[in-house]
Amino acid sequence: MSVGLARQVYFAYKAGADLANATVTRGSTGGYTTRAGLYATKASNIARLHWRDIDGDGVHEIPRLLMEGARTNAYTAPEDFTDAAWTKDGATISANVAKAPDGVAASADKIVEDSGVNVAHQIYQALPALTDDTLQAPAIFVKRAERTWVRIWTRDKANAQRNSWYNLAAGAWGTTDAGHGLYAERFADDWYRLGVRFDAASGATTPLVVYALATADGVEVYTGDGSSGVYLWGAWFVADERFHSSYHSGARSADQIDFPASIPLHKSWTIYVKGGLQHGAITAPGSTLFLLNLRDSDGASRILFSRHASLAQLSVNYQSPAEATAAVSFSPPLADPFDLLIQHDATDHALSIALNGGSLIAGSAPTGQTKPFNQGITTVRLRNDGFWELEVLKIMAGLQGWTFARNAPTAVGV
Repeated sequence: MSVGLARQVYFAYKAGADLANATVTRGSTGGYTTRAGLYATKASNIARLHWRDIDGDGVHEIPRLLMEGARTNAYTAPEDFTDAAWTKDGATISANVAKAPDGVAASADKIVEDSGVNVAHQIYQALPALTDDTLQAPAIFVKRAERTWVRIWTRDKANAQRNSWYNLAAGAWGTTDAGHGLYAERFADDWYRLGVRFDAASGATTPLVVYALATADGVEVYTGDGSSGVYLWGAWFVADERFHSSYHSGARSADQIDFPASIPLHKSWTIYVKGGLQHGAITAPGSTLFLLNLRDSDGASRILFSRHASLAQLSVNYQSPAEATAAVSFSPPLADPFDLLIQHDATDHALSIALNGGSLIAGSAPTGQTKPFNQGITTVRLRNDGFWELEVLKIMAGLQGWTFARNAPTAVGV
């Protein structure tokens, strides 16, 4: 591989750059995080630039292009906890008493503990039907008031009950259950979006997700004072969802972005991708279930980057009815953040990939009936049925190495 030398650039995009030449498709509004750390929404067919706080200090320093699949929030009245759909045990709700994560004044509710003796003070809602042995990922926005600890309690179909506590004053998890995957994202004005990931398991018990007050780490029941609590807003649940996608009060359509491009498929080239995603946030391979898709002038998919058959792997492959598939995959899965190289060698049209500075993993060349490679790529399409965020996408001539892509960002213009 050649390293450190600038080569011809076929395509380049960095999050935040002009999208005037791109076609953005999303049939609904979509949520994202602003640079100021507020939750906001974009209108349909408008791309979402999502700002990430990568170190939890409250500064959202990294912009990423947010790509998500279609999802519908299963919670009824996810911003109105006075609604009858929400069961309150040992607690009451004070409506519209605080500024919400979207910056709207007096639109967030407060859960207030009653004076019950040695009881739990909590709120929950009936869940939709869950598939046996699938991961679930509930989330909710929470802000401290008189209470600074909250507890997320889950119960699965096998009646396994798990508790994890979060310190809203310190911005850190306390005691957590090993069966919970943990999620916490900091927003402006001391709001946190908190969630866990748990396995629904199998059995006759009705699953449940409970959001509860606590006086300290590890406390499940206590005698309330009748006035203390925390602020709540924006509960989120999608049945059988294994990752925490952006919040939406109702139904959100899938994102798709098409960039015009001119890439000679018959030559050697390297794709560099930098971004982030959550565990399990890439769906299975398929004609529309992908992250990156290079398409020819006939609209046919030629190169597809998607999830491998294993959730722990990804693949990049040729995808065309007229030719065999050459695929390569790697493990462990991508994380947040990730750097990826995808290479095409013109000598035999083999594809290779490398993750986070690692060695290239070579795939086999196409076999059988091969569609001619002289037809170029005219469209770079971004889409995913799950959740991922793009920082940089660059397609360069030749077989580039990590020194070029990672350690000399000015040379590649990223």
